[in-house]
This record gives sequence, C-alpha cells and structure tokens, in this order.
Amino acid sequence: MGDQSEYGHCEHGDYLLSEGCPFCLAEAEYRNERQAEEVKPASEQKEDWGCSTSEPDNAPPVPDNIFDQIPEKPEILPMEDEPEVKLSFSEAISTALAEYAPEKNIIIYRMKEEIGKALEYAKNREILSGDDVVSATNDLVLLTGLAHDIEGERTYYTKPLNDHLKTINAFFKEFSTYIAEADSITRDKIRAYDKQIKAQIAEAERIEEQRLQLAQDEMILQGEVITSLEPVEKPEPVPNHVRATMGTATKRVNWKWEVEDIKAVPADYLIPDAVKIGKVVRASAGAITIPGIRIYPEDNLTITRNKGGS
Repeated sequence: MGDQSEYGHCEHGDYLLSEGCPFCLAEAEYRNERQAEEVKPASEQKEDWGCSTSEPDNAPPVPDNIFDQIPEKPEILPMEDEPEVKLSFSEAISTALAEYAPEKNIIIYRMKEEIGKALEYAKNREILSGDDVVSATNDLVLLTGLAHDIEGERTYYTKPLNDHLKTINAFFKEFSTYIAEADSITRDKIRAYDKQIKAQIAEAERIEEQRLQLAQDEMILQGEVITSLEPVEKPEPVPNHVRATMGTATKRVNWKWEVEDIKAVPADYLIPDAVKIGKVVRASAGAITIPGIRIYPEDNLTITRNKGGS
C-alpha cells in the first residue's frame, strides 16, 4: 500500500506491482497444474522396450485413440480381503468438510497474506499530511474490497451448510413442537386437577368451620349441640412428589411477574430502547432532545470505490 504508482489493476481489483495479483497468480498456478496432469495424445506416446532408443520391428501399433485400449466392458474382480468400511454420519460429514476446508484454498491463503500485510502496514502508518490522507484513503478502498472478497469466500463455504442446517432444523422442529405441545397440555391438566382438588378441600374445610360455629351458637342458645360435627369427606390432595413406574414428578414453585403499572417501576429495572433511541436521533440529525440522554455527533468515513477501480 502507499503510492498509487506502485499499484496495477486487473479484473480482481488493485494489486502491488512488486507482488502481482494474488488471484491471477493463483489461477495461473492452477491452470499450470492442470496442464501438467493432462495425458499426452496417444500418437505422442512411445512404449518403453528397454535401453534401445528405437522401437523394434515387432512393437505393437499405437492406437489412434487412447480410449481404444480400454475394453467396452472391463471385468471387475471382487475384493474379498478388503471389507467395506461404513462411516458414521458424523465421520462422513467430517471427511467431506476436511476435503473442502477453506484453509486448503490457495486463493484464500493468498488473501490471508495480503490481509496480514495490510494490518501490519496500518499499525506502522503515520498520517502527517494531506497526501498521507489520500494514500490512506486508497488503502481504505483496498481494505473494503478485501473485506468484500473474503466475505464472499466465507459465504461460499457457509451458505450451503447453513441452508442444509435450516432444512434439518425445520424438519425436526415439527417433532419438537408436537412434543412441547403434548408436554404443555399434560402439565396444564395436572395443574388444573390439582387446583380442582384444592378447591374441593377448601370448600369442605369451610363447611366444617361453618358447622363448628353453628354448633357453638347452639350450645350458647340451647345448651346442646344439634348440628352434626362429622368431618366432611375430602378428596386426597395431589402429593408434591409423585412416583410412577417410569419416573417421578416433583412439584415446585416458580415465581413469575408481569407489569401492572410501568410508571411505578423503579429505574433500576428499566432498560433504554437503544434501537428506538438511535433511530430518532439519526432521523433528527441530533436536533431532538431526550431527557437523561446526551446526543452528540461523531465523525465517520464512508468509503466508495471509483468506477473501474481507479
């Protein structure tokens, strides 16, 4: 980074002339490797018949097409000594991810080098003049491009995984939703039954208390008790700990809350709506006044790349 004259430009953007475009270099290296792996035409191939540099008279003819040497239906012999190895789902996924690991991508590796150099240069940079600001602006444009490119590489690897993950989660969400609904219905019915039993017990106790009071009044007025003081039959309460053949259920109290009067809630329990405040502050360009909040400007830079990259 630095003087604009030190840079060249290609379809991938700006690059240092002393080092070349990492993307073009990576593509060229890839093409060279592919060309080196290509098989030469059969007409250029010669079979090795020993130390002699010339072919003997009885050398077999070279076919016009290398594929002529391959039989239409080659015989496939079974491999008896090598049993099939079945990978688990986790192992298969790990193997596939390892094969397409981003750290193996030469383009990303070159980008990592460029980003490391950019960071080191930024740490050592000094801005002491207007020309330095211009130079730094060019670097910010390059950094913006690098950020865009590396984000593209990241989404190249993560989007298929995230899309597949969303599909899997959506598939299983139906099951978990049904389970949660069945669980909630069952718990609500237990609570409703517990509430009903408690209401019946409370009513029986109220009747017993009423009879006792009536008996006391009879004793005062008549000198004898006419009202029956037999206990009222009550249902068995739901125990706090239920033991079943497959497990247990233990009752416990969970304390919850709800707002009745927001104005009466102490400030310690209130959180400012940062999204709403930021929206109105930006919309008013700082002209609005909000009690208890300081509104102030802060300079920022918006980086825009010139058309054509120059």
